[in-house]
Amino acid sequence: MSRHAAPRRRPRGGRVVLGLAALAGAVALGMGGASTAAFWTDTGTVTPGTITSGTLDLQVDAQQGKPEAYVRTDLTLDRMLPGESVARTLTVTNAGDAPFTFTQTTQKADDALSRALEVEVYAGGTASGNGTTYPRTGTCTGTRVENGQQAGGRLEPRDGSTTLCVRVSLPLTAPDAVQGQAAGRLTLRLDATQVLP
Repeated sequence: MSRHAAPRRRPRGGRVVLGLAALAGAVALGMGGASTAAFWTDTGTVTPGTITSGTLDLQVDAQQGKPEAYVRTDLTLDRMLPGESVARTLTVTNAGDAPFTFTQTTQKADDALSRALEVEVYAGGTASGNGTTYPRTGTCTGTRVENGQQAGGRLEPRDGSTTLCVRVSLPLTAPDAVQGQAAGRLTLRLDATQVLP
């Protein structure tokens, strides 16, 4: 028998356990980096209902006048003589959704009688006169508005209105050449433009 006893060996189990624990920690750390892929997601969307556009709608005596001109049949005088005139009141209404102002322009056809006639427009005016006995005359109250000028103030949406008085006359200076003639066309053009508050 030897005097020296054989050294005792330590069991290796402890090292193996520590090695497995370290490996498990490494795997846990590796999985922790990819764990966001497991979160749920969702999306919400919003859309408005139907959007519609409004209108800018100038009407004369509740008539459109576009694309065809509104014919005011009583704004005439048959067999007009120099010094005679006719006048009528028109009602301009805002039948749309936008406030506006408007300008007036009188346009004449290129014929002798149309050129000889005088056309006057009065803002906020009314017509009166004698249309039956010679000399037949029509007159207007209100403020005279020249061609291309604004006629009246701002008209509010949905039934804001004003009046225009239109007077057509054959002056005493009308030449002999217009006798027995017919006027091709007189046109009163009203141009509305939207205004901001």
